[in-house]
Amino acid sequence: MMKAFVNYLPDQGYLRDKLADYRHEFETRYPGKSHSDFMAEVMVRRIQSSKAAYLRYGAYWWALKAALIEKGYDFSGVGEPIIEMVYTGLNESGLFDPDVTMVAAFEFATWYDATQFQGVREFDLFGDGEFWSLYDESMEFL
Repeated sequence: MMKAFVNYLPDQGYLRDKLADYRHEFETRYPGKSHSDFMAEVMVRRIQSSKAAYLRYGAYWWALKAALIEKGYDFSGVGEPIIEMVYTGLNESGLFDPDVTMVAAFEFATWYDATQFQGVREFDLFGDGEFWSLYDESMEFL
């Protein structure tokens, strides 16, 4: 079970292990299919389900958006580079990994769905009572 996401960044090793577990299960059930492409398709469908759906990914949104753009999906708008850099999934070499990033965003969304009112856009990223607000103008007008 993951810790609460208030002032919490998941351990990158945990995320890579989670990705390996998901990938193994997927490839066992669907040999020859791409787990990476499947994750991206699921994320995009969820994001496009409503204009506020991106809020489920909290601070992970900016890195998730970058991952989906890298996977070939058409998202636009200006991001928040510092938040994206901090809340991103990394491969074993410490470089941006779209698949690990999607797992981090999925893990956060699972926590969000269980603990937050839908549409919440403010998050206490540093645990100091000062809230950061997620707002992506390009997503608000879908």
